[in-house]
Formats: sequence, structure tokens, C-alpha cells
Amino acid sequence: MNIKFLTIVVFFLAFAEAVMAQDFQGVATYKSRRKVDLKMESENMTDAMREQIAAQLKKQFEKTYTLTFNRNESLYKEDEKLATPDVASS
Repeated sequence: MNIKFLTIVVFFLAFAEAVMAQDFQGVATYKSRRKVDLKMESENMTDAMREQIAAQLKKQFEKTYTLTFNRNESLYKEDEKLATPDVASS
């Protein structure tokens, strides 16, 4: 009789845990940035060229990641960026 009672109690506890478990899911977005303090000293570069290079470096170091998760699994990946068109310089 005692073993039957113990078996029933264990069954109900396992069933109660399954019923009360939360089924959650979601998406989290993370953004990372790096500060670049680069001093470019060149006689051939104008201020506009320096600003353009600094802007490109800043954009290159900004990344966005997406975490998609549910109760059983999670997926963490970097968001893809569109390729920038090549600009011919004269």
C-alpha cells in the first residue's frame, strides 16, 4: 500500500510540474558599438576625407545581434547588413 501511495504522489508531482511550467518565447535585440579614436596625420588628406574615413570606421564597428528564444532553445546571431556600393574616387 505504501509503494502505491508513493507512486501516485510522484506521478502527481511530475504532472503538476509539467502543467505549471511556463511556455515563454521572445526576441531580444542587442547593439554593440566600439569607440575608435584614430588620429590620421597625412598631408594628402583633406578634413572631409578624414571625416568620411572616421564615419566609415564608426559604421563598421556598429553591430546588431538578435536573440530568439523559447522554453527549449535559443538562437543568437548577428544581423546582416546591406553591402555599401563602391564609390569611385578621382
